[in-house]
Amino acid sequence: MTLNFRDRQLKLVQDIMGLVDEQSLIKLEQQIELLKKTEGKKDKFWAAIRPIKRSNTIAEMIEEQGYKPITKNTFYKKVAKLNINEPLEDLLSMLSK
Repeated sequence: MTLNFRDRQLKLVQDIMGLVDEQSLIKLEQQIELLKKTEGKKDKFWAAIRPIKRSNTIAEMIEEQGYKPITKNTFYKKVAKLNINEPLEDLLSMLSK
């Protein structure tokens, strides 16, 4: 059986009224204060969230980020400057260690 919001509130009041240990009541008060403080912060958090785009194409992302691909010649010039002498197999094996 699912209780509606108002019935749940009344049930909590009844449960609180049934408490006999003062320490339990103190702990409950502290938890309620904590909940009251954080409840407002959640609303502020969600209010600050801006909606994101529902869809974005690769072309749109490239345009937004100002991506300019490197040319093949520029790439090979940079590789040559690195002066890599190790065999490709050795380099690849370093990745899997």
